[in-house]
Amino acid sequence: MYVRHRLNFIFDAIGDQVCTTSFPENYYNETGKKLAIDNPKIWAFKYNPYVEFFTPNQTRTFLTINFIPDTRVQELATRYQNSYENLAIGSQAEWLCSNALIKNPKLRHPRLYRYEDEKIIPNKVVVHTTGKINRPNEPEIRYGLGEDATRSMSQNIIEQIAENYDGWDIYQIGGKNDTPMVGKFTDLRGIDLWETAQHIAQSARFIGINSGMMHIAHCYPRVEKRIVMNELSNEAISKWRIGDIRNLSFAWYDSASTVFNKTDHDISYTYSYRKI
Repeated sequence: MYVRHRLNFIFDAIGDQVCTTSFPENYYNETGKKLAIDNPKIWAFKYNPYVEFFTPNQTRTFLTINFIPDTRVQELATRYQNSYENLAIGSQAEWLCSNALIKNPKLRHPRLYRYEDEKIIPNKVVVHTTGKINRPNEPEIRYGLGEDATRSMSQNIIEQIAENYDGWDIYQIGGKNDTPMVGKFTDLRGIDLWETAQHIAQSARFIGINSGMMHIAHCYPRVEKRIVMNELSNEAISKWRIGDIRNLSFAWYDSASTVFNKTDHDISYTYSYRKI
């Protein structure tokens, strides 16, 4: 008999959920125990074999693990820095395990445990143009973190993608009201999230911004990820690095992705959007 731990999701947006899906497998590898979830809004763990779902009244006696997927808590950031002697997290999975004192996670990326064996369609590119912040009382642009624009592609970037991928099969995913692609493309905006995941898993390339769709793409390592840092200023990109625990906007990005800026020239580790 063991004490079961319940996952408490402080935030439950698409990206907040998906980016944490690696933790139960890493936790199971470390402890041999599954985790409990009792929040009916949590969909991303539906096929996760390392969790068990309960109704709230079944989990009253369980211990709680509070899930804060970003680096906003200074105590956790300091713990990571002291443990790994590094200011940049290796992956979101490593960050979450560090919070739970799991030193060497075996799984680096999030997993939805569906569509992982899909056949890659060589000429298929999936594009997500529009991201946003929906939490109450949270500004659309976080100036203090180096943001000077919204987490959505500008029109010139959208047009550049259409030009660069002329001859590819372009599929647009995301919300019904996302800024549309231009030129010839298949409009999949508003479809079910699991169907969206399948389209991403089949694609040779995913192009997007910092969003829930980006985190779904991270579930499929065979898919090449190209992410536009549309919200970040030139100065911030020059100052901060991907995964930096001192800036939660940068900590959301994963070093497995190729990243692009919104200017005509390369900046630091980012490429010009014209090269996307």
